[in-house]
Amino acid sequence: MSVLQNALQEFWTAPVLHSGPHVQLYAEELTFTMVAFAHIAALHSGQRFAWLLPCSTVTMESGRFQGPGWLTIETVPINVFGLSRRCLARSSVCALGGPLEFRLEPPADRAPSGATSLRQWLGGKTYESASVAFHEANRQLLKLWMRKKDTRQIVLDDDFAVELVIEHLQDRDSILTRCLFDRDRCQRLHDVIRRLQSELPAALVRYPTDMFWLVRNGRTRKLRLVDNRLVEDGMDSGCDSVPMHLPVILEMLRQRKLYPNTYIIFFASAILTGSRLLGGVRQALYMNGLTRSFSEVLSARDADERAVLRVLHDPTLHGWVAGAAWANADDWRQLLDFSQAQGALDKVIDRLAGETLQAASADFQRIRYSREIATLSHPNSAESAGVAV
Repeated sequence: MSVLQNALQEFWTAPVLHSGPHVQLYAEELTFTMVAFAHIAALHSGQRFAWLLPCSTVTMESGRFQGPGWLTIETVPINVFGLSRRCLARSSVCALGGPLEFRLEPPADRAPSGATSLRQWLGGKTYESASVAFHEANRQLLKLWMRKKDTRQIVLDDDFAVELVIEHLQDRDSILTRCLFDRDRCQRLHDVIRRLQSELPAALVRYPTDMFWLVRNGRTRKLRLVDNRLVEDGMDSGCDSVPMHLPVILEMLRQRKLYPNTYIIFFASAILTGSRLLGGVRQALYMNGLTRSFSEVLSARDADERAVLRVLHDPTLHGWVAGAAWANADDWRQLLDFSQAQGALDKVIDRLAGETLQAASADFQRIRYSREIATLSHPNSAESAGVAV
């Protein structure tokens, strides 16, 4: 049996995809946290494979010196590819083509040694796209940081999600095809998700695009569903738009001119397969509502949809996932030190895997956004948000 067959066989005994990370360098603190947690979870479950489904539709610069195009080392922002901020702000990971090379050049007056180590490890090679560059670089980092090989990692991304959605849509009678291309049901799906968005503060539920992302000029663009057509956000409905016709959508997916949005990915990869997506703290607050939203669109009249409805249930809250298993300053010194990096992630995993969850996550005080989310969700009771603070 091949490695992939073994991995798939094991996956279906406990189908969990870690969907919290973005496609970027594992040397980014929060991304590293989620990757380490995925391996710890696999070890504790007696599994050999950790499955990740990171997002690649994100913009290269999502805020000032933030996003996949940047890496902060010792408080110093490092430009990963040496691209201008204008280019980064106008490019998405999944759509940014090459040639690209890891420059990792810090400002002249501040040069953390970690940037030099990363440049030695990752520089000197040209990549055809940002996605390929990040995946290849992260494989190199894991090869360096993990020597014990107790667990292996399988990384999927939005290109995998595209292929998964295509497979569903090639069956004209699949549940996903019915929900998207029966005009009334598609509109109902759109409406119930919009209603979910209105029930929680915008900081918690991000629904920027309807059904799909449009790729144009190296960047994903928001779409609005108007009269069964997808219109680019900010454009007049009379401008060029994408009709919600199955052959058109299929061809644009194949050409990577469209990418499914988060909720379509969730529907295809979790609801219809029985898998679980393990993400960040925001997911803990919108997941239950999203699951209920899909249940409103499915019909008990169809046997296959009735079967999905029978097993559809609210997932357990897991708001701590994005903040459990933080590496400390000593860990980072080893991870980014050319002479100490071999097996450094193994040491982090060994140390954290032996601790209680509360101890590993500093009694939950380091969870990103936890206080903000708890306050927005339930102003009078932080604890009731399902996020330990």
